[in-house]
Amino acid sequence: MAKRFTSEVFSLDGTAYVVDIYDADFGGSALPFDIVYPSLKLTYIPDSKERHAAIIGSELTFTMQVNTGPMNTLINDLIDAKEGRFRVVLRKDGAVEWVGLVLADLVSIEDKEMPYQFQLKASDGLAYLKDIDYNDNGSSYTGRDNLITHTANCLKKIGTYDLFSGAIFKTGITWSEINATTGDTWANTRIDHRAFINVDRKGEISYTSCYDVLKELLTIFGASIKFSQGSFHILTIPAYESPSFTLYGYDEDGNTASASGSAVNGLTEWTDVKRLAGGQFQAYPSLRYVQVDYRHFSAGRSIVPSDGIGIS
Repeated sequence: MAKRFTSEVFSLDGTAYVVDIYDADFGGSALPFDIVYPSLKLTYIPDSKERHAAIIGSELTFTMQVNTGPMNTLINDLIDAKEGRFRVVLRKDGAVEWVGLVLADLVSIEDKEMPYQFQLKASDGLAYLKDIDYNDNGSSYTGRDNLITHTANCLKKIGTYDLFSGAIFKTGITWSEINATTGDTWANTRIDHRAFINVDRKGEISYTSCYDVLKELLTIFGASIKFSQGSFHILTIPAYESPSFTLYGYDEDGNTASASGSAVNGLTEWTDVKRLAGGQFQAYPSLRYVQVDYRHFSAGRSIVPSDGIGIS
């Protein structure tokens, strides 16, 4: 795997953005290419329009100027590429800002000779997890693990973790069970792997997708996941409302990747930003009830495994 093409563009305020295209089958030196201004865009796409959208995926799009033989070869390679062969890294002022997979199935090429323009689209990989079973290379995970391990198991399957420069994901959960130990709630809460295994009447096993596993974990806590500032961030809504909150960073195996620290959130009116006109505040109704559904494998009317619920 090597960097095949690279391009640098600047925003109106002078911020430098570098786009690198990696090819798993390439072993040479990276060549420069031109991005058509102002086509570089990072778009966030929530899985629902609700305030508590659990998964907020993102896509990076940009238009390339195809004016050389190597660039033309790249476009042709994209057509026949296997899933995951091409990946993209976006750097902001030298630091990794975003990492994703090139969506080769959406390739569209102009019917003309060079030079021509080509739009490339990449995804952060969260939607890719819809087609990935939550298992250990075909075998069932066993036992109980904390939410850090469950999350790492899912995100690692995207296949981009080697391009990160720090933590793969960070958590900022602002509430926990009243008797829980201090620290990261995502690390202090455990769930049995059997909760994500389905067994039909014939005893046939099927697995929940990694996407649905993440969505269920996030929904329990009213949290969301999105890619920002070089990592996937798992945050609850109160974290956005607080002036600062604690973030915990982890690598692809769920090991601590960065020390916890306070993350400043938002801007201060009249200091960082000046409001020139009025706005509108939207009030949301409070929760009417909270429902918890227990999944179980034990016989009879027992609703939990005999060894306990699994919350530490």
